[in-house]
Amino acid sequence: MKKIAYLEGLRGVAALVVVISHFIRIFYPALLESNPEIIHNEFELWISGTPINLLYNGNFAVCIFFILSGYVLSIKYHVKKDFEIIYEMGIKRYIRLAIPVATSIFLAFLLMKLDIFFYDEIIDTTKATMENPYILHHDSIRIIKLAFFDIFILGDASYNPVVWTMRYELIGSYLVFILIPIIVLLKNDYIKYIFYTISLVFIVTFLGLFFIPFILGVILCNMHYNNRGVFKYKGKKYKFFMLIIGLFLGSYPYTDTSYTIYNFLEFDFLGQRTSGIYHIGGAFFLMISMLSSSLLQNLFSKKLFYFLGKISFSMYLIHFIILCSFSSFIFKELIQYNLNYNLMILLTIIPTVILILISSYFMNKYVDSLSIKVAKIIYNKFFKIIFQKVKRG
Repeated sequence: MKKIAYLEGLRGVAALVVVISHFIRIFYPALLESNPEIIHNEFELWISGTPINLLYNGNFAVCIFFILSGYVLSIKYHVKKDFEIIYEMGIKRYIRLAIPVATSIFLAFLLMKLDIFFYDEIIDTTKATMENPYILHHDSIRIIKLAFFDIFILGDASYNPVVWTMRYELIGSYLVFILIPIIVLLKNDYIKYIFYTISLVFIVTFLGLFFIPFILGVILCNMHYNNRGVFKYKGKKYKFFMLIIGLFLGSYPYTDTSYTIYNFLEFDFLGQRTSGIYHIGGAFFLMISMLSSSLLQNLFSKKLFYFLGKISFSMYLIHFIILCSFSSFIFKELIQYNLNYNLMILLTIIPTVILILISSYFMNKYVDSLSIKVAKIIYNKFFKIIFQKVKRG
């Protein structure tokens, strides 16, 4: 099935936001923490509590990833109405995720062995508070177990902090595969809404908050495909309102909101889940707007955004490794020249962006594409015949 261009573009922009978020965590940490003791520019404290943080709100971007996964994994079934689609996606999913993820872990492990990480050597200047993620804890055998098991089942993000999402991505995908046929079979809208509610409450209670976006993606796909629920309304004001609500909730800051425009959203009973709840809500409303607006669809279908979407998974997996090795090395070398801090950042970011884009392109071409091919071969050779035999009875 051909990819939906504007959703691919949205995924690409979300991946770029994650990259920016981690660059800022290393080089402008006050933008995330609003700590006056670690600022490099006075405006950092102001920006951190405003909607401008959308440009680097990585947690919101991750929620967009999750809700996109729920939607995109659902639409194939809605189009073909064949249960084999779910069976096939279920078999392929782990393989499709595991090969690129393992590649990123093996790369980080190799660079550690070669002592090519320089994050620790720049933090006195950057004032970053993040602990060094590149401390060797495994031997060659244990790293294989980490790459193919611990990341997906235990959520172990050693050597590449961004892979914390892979446990959610894998388990969330299988939740989607379970719920799709149930939702499709339920014809009455009221029964569907009751089922949606029960599913969401169950998942929050027993599984965790970040599985919710996957279910919301399934719900949005069902509503959108059947032109029901939130998609019955077509007015421009409605679409604009959904967009504004989505972006505002999505920009809810990481930091204390006491003196910001977000203070009215603070409720004690939400506790530590506050930012996650609002970021998930923001992703939900943004998706409604995206699926309803031809203007947004045309914008995010542009070649640049589509290209970013095409390399987004590779870019997501590899960028943090580059930031803590290549980027940190360049910055370390610049420190000795006593240049202006912002100038050093500029001289660091230009080659960093180039390397991330080139590396992501080749990783997508030779690793990400390989994972898709391998998953297809394994399914066709070992599992397709099983389904066909069961289907024939």
